[in-house]
Amino acid sequence: MKLKRLRPARVKIAVVHFIQSHIKIIGLSFLLIILLIGLVKLKLFFKKLNIVPQHAITLFQDPVDHLNHSDGRTNLLLLGTKGENQTDVSDLADTIILASFLHSTNQITIISIPRDLWVDSLKTKINAVYHYGQQRDPPAGISLIQASIQETLGIPIHYTGVVNFNSFVQAIDLLEGISVNIENSFTDKLFPIPGQENAYPIENRYETISFNQGLQTMTGETALKFVRSRHAEGEEGTDFARNKRQQLLIKALRQKLLSTDVLFNESTRSSLLNIVQENLVTNVATDDYPSLIHLLVSSRDNPFKSINLSTESEDGSLAILENPPRYLYQNQWVLIAKDGNWEALKQYIQNQLNQ
Repeated sequence: MKLKRLRPARVKIAVVHFIQSHIKIIGLSFLLIILLIGLVKLKLFFKKLNIVPQHAITLFQDPVDHLNHSDGRTNLLLLGTKGENQTDVSDLADTIILASFLHSTNQITIISIPRDLWVDSLKTKINAVYHYGQQRDPPAGISLIQASIQETLGIPIHYTGVVNFNSFVQAIDLLEGISVNIENSFTDKLFPIPGQENAYPIENRYETISFNQGLQTMTGETALKFVRSRHAEGEEGTDFARNKRQQLLIKALRQKLLSTDVLFNESTRSSLLNIVQENLVTNVATDDYPSLIHLLVSSRDNPFKSINLSTESEDGSLAILENPPRYLYQNQWVLIAKDGNWEALKQYIQNQLNQ
């Protein structure tokens, strides 16, 4: 009986001794298994993106060696459009955001471009440029909006992505919402209800939305209202305040995308990829995606910098835009460089980028 009781103990001692003697080998074996599993999943992810193995290797290389850039910067433009379910023009750019990545420091600078910025060569506002480009044969929306950014702000655009509001809502709901730290409370009593643009009485066309200062977790629909609101009372009713809200949401979205809940959730990644593939219009080549992923991950520890383009001086920034008389611009409310000095606007932006 005593021997039977001792045998299990001896076995345990032997196992412990074996583990202690081979701890390094066991540890390396576990790491190798985890690495192999990760590589298999990564291979499947790239296969879904139609990325071949020789291009996938760029994920681990310096993005500056593979991406287009100017003066060490890769500039990406994001356009948000209303989508096909809207009764008015579906591809007007309601949101225009420029992200400039400085490779030497892994710093991303965000510029929210006002929708009413005038493009003199086309005699139109910048939010209509993509639409007019798409009306051409063949469609040239992306190339035309990139040329317009270069003309007005002096910034070369290397890559552009166009997404519609429906995909924006789907993506955030898939992520189970995002948490945004709202800087100022506001109420908008004239937020348009989709599909009710021609409803009578007129008040049936709008709903009242409110947001309170502080941290709030938003669904896709709530986030869309937060960044689109334009008729709040006071300063939050300006396009410039709306641009700041868009930047807040972009920051929150990046934080969520780089969280372990998303990075290590294969189902979420796959579903998010499906939304992107079905809705994104872009000039990004398939073999550039690994480098762009590297770019996003490498910047995760650096907070975004922002450049504000406004008609008013605030937070130490200059009043760099102005609203000229309408009769000079086809009776439209537009924004131009202050005093019509577009070169000064371009220099201001360059100075801000170089700080």
